[in-house]
Amino acid sequence: MTHGLRIEAAAWKGAKGTAMNSDPDVAKFYTRLATREAELGQLRLTFLRAGGKRISFNYLVENRTRCYALKIGYDPEYHAYSPGNMLLNLILKEACARGIEEYDLLGGDDDWKFEWTAETREHRWLFLFRNRLRPRALHYLKFGVVPAIKRRA
Repeated sequence: MTHGLRIEAAAWKGAKGTAMNSDPDVAKFYTRLATREAELGQLRLTFLRAGGKRISFNYLVENRTRCYALKIGYDPEYHAYSPGNMLLNLILKEACARGIEEYDLLGGDDDWKFEWTAETREHRWLFLFRNRLRPRALHYLKFGVVPAIKRRA
């Protein structure tokens, strides 16, 4: 998981602050999730190597028939060789050989995903807030104050 966190943050996600390890709580969440999914036999941390160096990463959760790509990343030094696409190609070949019926890229409709499929699926957000003062204040800001400001703009 440590190698995956490093690779996922190496390119644009790290620069924009959206990588898992950009926030210690987010990194902790994904690490704990990996532990839980490993205990259930559903975790797949996959890497592509070049010269013994890990250059691409895919964090998958899998059940009997489906794979869900939670996080992906690559080393930008190898960008010209499309290491993420190379790894995904290998993952899909192996998944098909094992009888996996679906691979969900998750997230938004990023352009690169349409190189793999023309289909999209609507995703919904689920926000969970603890019943404590700070989380209640964050909930109020997100669902009360911000929408009110947007309506007036």
